[in-house]
Amino acid sequence: MRGMCIGICAVLWVGPVSACSNYPHPSFHEAVDQAATVFIFRLENAHAAAPGPDVLMESSYIPILGRIRLIEVIKGAAPRFESVSFNAGLCAGVRLDVGHLYAVATSQSGNELRIEPDSRSIIDVTAGFSAIKALRDYEADGKLPAYIDDDAMDAYMSPLPPPPPPPR
Repeated sequence: MRGMCIGICAVLWVGPVSACSNYPHPSFHEAVDQAATVFIFRLENAHAAAPGPDVLMESSYIPILGRIRLIEVIKGAAPRFESVSFNAGLCAGVRLDVGHLYAVATSQSGNELRIEPDSRSIIDVTAGFSAIKALRDYEADGKLPAYIDDDAMDAYMSPLPPPPPPPR
């Protein structure tokens, strides 16, 4: 009886469990090589957006819409993007902070740039003039330095991690 009570309490304490889907994407290096356009933008503002009809509303998906301002074109023609949409949820979400500068590699066109879940096609370049210089130099030599990689950028781009599990 005591064991059953402990088991029931443990299930109630843990709460519902949800799994995140894996979204495989090319690395930022590969995205830059494949993209028609690489540019730097500033996120001017952002707000929660209403999810589309095909999206289940859950904590792992938080649609965000923001206004952007083009700062510099690194590769290709100047895009016409005026806004950006992205998922800021804990599962495969991307964190974009208002006021930050971002470099994005894309072949999209239109007025709204859509950042896919867990995308590696965008990096935060706010704190690193060296990253911006490396992107400018990319056009000349076709290579990006190793310090511009997915693992290094994850700390800047990933949504806050979920809280740790309770102690045993």
